[in-house]
Amino acid sequence: TLADYVEALARSDNQKSFLHNLARTRYAAGKVAYLSRRHFFSDWFAAAPRNARDVTPDISPDYVVVDKQLNHKPDGGEYIPGLGIHPRKINYIPGRAINQQVMNHLKNGDYIGVYSPLDGLDVSHVGIVVRHDEQVWFRNASSLAANRKVVDTPFMEYMHSRPGIVVLRAE
Repeated sequence: TLADYVEALARSDNQKSFLHNLARTRYAAGKVAYLSRRHFFSDWFAAAPRNARDVTPDISPDYVVVDKQLNHKPDGGEYIPGLGIHPRKINYIPGRAINQQVMNHLKNGDYIGVYSPLDGLDVSHVGIVVRHDEQVWFRNASSLAANRKVVDTPFMEYMHSRPGIVVLRAE
């Protein structure tokens, strides 16, 4: 994903170190295998070695804590067969609480997950905070047919109809 590549590039100074850092970023303990992949955004802070820390509570006093059963489908199955169910507490800032105070606390390079209300998922989409020209932007790999590329959208414009955000900051 875009976030995996950005984080690996930020930690690298040549192609060899990039490949090593991509494996470390994308897979728990750097073990390249489908079931050791960090499938969930919250794996970035919950699985060692950590890629980032959850700064959501530091960004807004209005954050909410939700108990999730990651990978658990509504029909009782698993989204990713063989991965198992992962109980996890997810901190998120509800969409209605995303205000100027939140914007002021976001830092360039923060990773943003768009909170998912589904019990088996933590977020539905991921992007990066970009501060440029005195504005805050949400940089993300858009899957919209009109885009299908990396795009920058004004942060508040993108988030105004979303259920909330999870904010991670690289270690």
